[in-house]
Formats: sequence, structure tokens, C-alpha cells
Amino acid sequence: LRTVEIRREEYEIIVSSLRMDNVISELARCSRNKAIDIINMERVFINFQCETKKTKQIKTGDMITIRGKGRFYIKELIGQTRSGREILIKEKFV
Repeated sequence: LRTVEIRREEYEIIVSSLRMDNVISELARCSRNKAIDIINMERVFINFQCETKKTKQIKTGDMITIRGKGRFYIKELIGQTRSGREILIKEKFV
């Protein structure tokens, strides 16, 4: 048997709030309306459970899976910009 190496790429993203629709739109690189459509089609899993509530708050340590887009890990909340937007570090599984 050989061990499989899990590779991750680390990125920094800026979102206006930690609501699920805002974070999904940044992760999937689409508009918020498209993100809401993805959520309603039950293609979003938070910590391996299907989530359809678009107002759910995302926390650090959450594993987000978007079918057709990939799996992401919210590693850390760095802080806020001057305009009050949140800065997150995400890891994308490659």
C-alpha cells in the first residue's frame, strides 16, 4: 500500500460577510444569484452535510464542498479591510 499525499493550495479571499451565499460566490467565482442557484440545487455541503439555508454563517474550520467546483477548507479569518469586509484564508484541495 502507498499513502496518498493530499495537496492543498492556499489562497486569500475577501468577502463582504460570512454568509454562505457570499462565501460560495467567491469560492465558485460566480455571482451571488448563481451561488443561490447552486445552493438551491443541493450541490453545497458544509462539513459533509447538505446545506440549503443561504443565510448560514461560515466559521473557521469549515469544510465546504461544491459539486462540480471542488472542496475548500476555511483555514483562518485574518481580519477586516478598512471598509469592513472580511479577509479569509482558504485551502483548495488539488
